[in-house]
Amino acid sequence: MNRGEEYLRNISIDNGDFERLKHQLASILTSDDKIHILYGSGNNGKTSFIKILEKYLGDNVTYLGHLYVSNSIDDKDYISMDIDDINYISPTMLRQLVLGDEKKLIICTNYCPNICGHYTFMNDEELLATTNLIPFNKCIEVDIDLNIVDEFINNPNGLINYIISNEEGIDMEELLTIYI
Repeated sequence: MNRGEEYLRNISIDNGDFERLKHQLASILTSDDKIHILYGSGNNGKTSFIKILEKYLGDNVTYLGHLYVSNSIDDKDYISMDIDDINYISPTMLRQLVLGDEKKLIICTNYCPNICGHYTFMNDEELLATTNLIPFNKCIEVDIDLNIVDEFINNPNGLINYIISNEEGIDMEELLTIYI
């Protein structure tokens, strides 16, 4: 089994979840969606995947931490955030970060956005139309190979190439020259 496949299977519940997760994670790099929200209870691989993706993107990503916005995002294509509850993010701030710009926002959070809540961005149809919700459903057991995460953080190309390799209409050479 390919190490990229092994990593994804470790964070997937079953084959259907594996295929969905692989496609949705590939869409971070390949789709026109502007906001990608990785959500699920803790200990399921969200933050590890973001660290791998940040390493892959290199100088094209800015990590904002807990909603700290700075001028350093102006020249970046991707913005990543790891926050406890996305329902506290202002729709105005999200609009400033991504709409009308070529930036993509990648958010890790422990809670699924509250689609019914009247203070969340999920009531903003324009933002919602460009949002990719990516559930991480599996709680990872302690008996998995934890070295695989370090391996991909040190060399993310293997995992990212595996994830995007079967996406239709993707020019792999063009995509790889953008980020490597």
